[in-house]
Amino acid sequence: MSAFSVSSSSGAMVQPCEPTPSGDLNLSVIDKVPELRFKVRLLYVFKEGNEKSVEIIRRALSKALVPYYPLAGRLQETSGGQLHVSCSGEGVWFVEAYADSTLADVNYIDDAPLNLQEKLLPNSIPVLKGQDPVVLMQVTSFKCGGFVIGVIFPHSISDGTGISQFLNTVGEFARGLEHPSVEPVWFRDEIPTPSPLRLPKAPPPVLIPHYELKYAPFDFSRHQIDRLKREFTLCKWKSLLNL
Repeated sequence: MSAFSVSSSSGAMVQPCEPTPSGDLNLSVIDKVPELRFKVRLLYVFKEGNEKSVEIIRRALSKALVPYYPLAGRLQETSGGQLHVSCSGEGVWFVEAYADSTLADVNYIDDAPLNLQEKLLPNSIPVLKGQDPVVLMQVTSFKCGGFVIGVIFPHSISDGTGISQFLNTVGEFARGLEHPSVEPVWFRDEIPTPSPLRLPKAPPPVLIPHYELKYAPFDFSRHQIDRLKREFTLCKWKSLLNL
């Protein structure tokens, strides 16, 4: 694989192209699990494009953020440590980048090392009002005309299937469709919060007798050890032969 370098813009916020609902949206009990508060990084490779691909994607992203308006908001944490989405419409962080190679030069990102993958993901992340954007996107154009879309998002707000559906909507708007083929629905409140687990009262602890242990060394001669080995071997064979 040849040397690989990427130059990128400073990045900008892409907001919904129309006014969107405001307010807070609750997350489900599953989304609030602390172990799911990690960032997911995905790369999507497209072998063909043109010089207008980045701008087309930018405009399509702005349209897609209207039905997917929660992704243009911010994750916030209450004083009790609970997460919710503030639908502020502040937008998605968008970076435009250029690679000095063709996709074939980097084997279409198949089995690409981590340091190469990191160059295709948005790294210059701003913090506004103490809150990171929910979704970050970088579109990297290659010399062959193809491009790679790198996306970073928190698993608390979407899984891989959900973000793929969002990107599919971006693609539909980029192709000129007026409406997404799948309308997103915020269904988190329908996932019931389980009642606190009630365990039966634990039985009283078992009292373990206290034993006084004393140190006592024993010396065995080689002759005694050999005799014990012979006796053990004899007993083992008698047991196996049922004698």
